[in-house]
Amino acid sequence: MNTAQLISITLVVIAVLALVAWATRRYRSLAADPTTTLEPIDLAAFSRLLDESDEEFIRRRLAPKDYKAARRKRIVAAIDYLSRARLNARVMLRTGERAIRSGDLTLRDDAQRLAQLAMQIRQQTTTAMLRLNVALIFPSITLNSSSVLATYIELRRTAESIQQMQPSFFVENG
Repeated sequence: MNTAQLISITLVVIAVLALVAWATRRYRSLAADPTTTLEPIDLAAFSRLLDESDEEFIRRRLAPKDYKAARRKRIVAAIDYLSRARLNARVMLRTGERAIRSGDLTLRDDAQRLAQLAMQIRQQTTTAMLRLNVALIFPSITLNSSSVLATYIELRRTAESIQQMQPSFFVENG
């Protein structure tokens, strides 16, 4: 193994450890009340951050040094949106589980779909956040994480459907 490969592996390990440390801190900060905290997400802004054509447009318009700085800012913003989507998925997973346990047959299908989508979002955001953290170190990696956005939009629609049928599932049962 040559020095460049060793350095690359070391940087990837550091990025993974940083992501784990950050996620642990974020998780602990929400541990007191995780079921009622939904983080706002500007879907239009999130979509633009993940848009490859927008990325290409910026790359063509800026000097290489300025582009690298702008790209880093975009990556950090995308990671923030992904972390919010991940936290919201956690809330929606618990909401779906609570609706399933309620025994209300009119909610069951939507609740199961909500829980399934929430798990899918959590998996996709973990992968995308890891890729973006690596992209901070290796700028040539692409940012395409649009599947997260599409799944998140479907998650929101399903949650809205349940909320219309049974608003009490979105209020803490204290």
